[in-house]
Amino acid sequence: MSRRRLSILVVLIVALLQSTHAHPHQWVDAILYPVLENGQLEGVRVEWQLRYGYAVDIACRYDQDNDGVFNVEELASLYDTAFMPLVVDHFYLHIKVGGQSYAPTAVQDFSADMPAGDVRFYFYVPCHIPAEPGTPISISAFDPTYYTSFDLLDCRVQGRTGMKYSLVFEPDERLPSHGPFGCGAWAVLDFGPGAPSTTVVPGAGTLVPEDADSVYSGPVNPFTGKP
Repeated sequence: MSRRRLSILVVLIVALLQSTHAHPHQWVDAILYPVLENGQLEGVRVEWQLRYGYAVDIACRYDQDNDGVFNVEELASLYDTAFMPLVVDHFYLHIKVGGQSYAPTAVQDFSADMPAGDVRFYFYVPCHIPAEPGTPISISAFDPTYYTSFDLLDCRVQGRTGMKYSLVFEPDERLPSHGPFGCGAWAVLDFGPGAPSTTVVPGAGTLVPEDADSVYSGPVNPFTGKP
């Protein structure tokens, strides 16, 4: 092969790789549930709603008996082959403690269902990060390669501590998203004795910061044991 043809081939391969990551191939709407217990961020419960072709693909691949429910065997297959490989990307959950990155490496209580034809994943990421005044903890869900597009719908603090905190949404134009504002956001938790306050990104949900003494109150609790 001549050098000119080799150069053209290399250019085409690079262009193909770039185009592969130029737009998303999977879409996820996410809700985060930080759990505040014992003076720290114990972990984050995560709910994903798979959107568009991603949901259809997962349903077709793993609901083998086509009954609209993931049975034990189907859920195990889904967990092993579609979800756990995401550990290399830290399950797309990003946490910053005082500006320094914290990389999750494990999950608990994974489950999935198909309510009303939707496909949703539920899982818990243990953290055990001290909640110290003056050291904000920022949490977000995104894929920096944009292969999977995320829209952070909401962040709802859970726990039974009486801890005082403020919760602020901070848009970040560096985070790709299919949300209405074209970029992702960080949910920033600040701790201290001051009165709670909030800044809400329109469309990101309505948050009323208060003592963290609420419990999971969704229509279905997909997790093992009590929240």
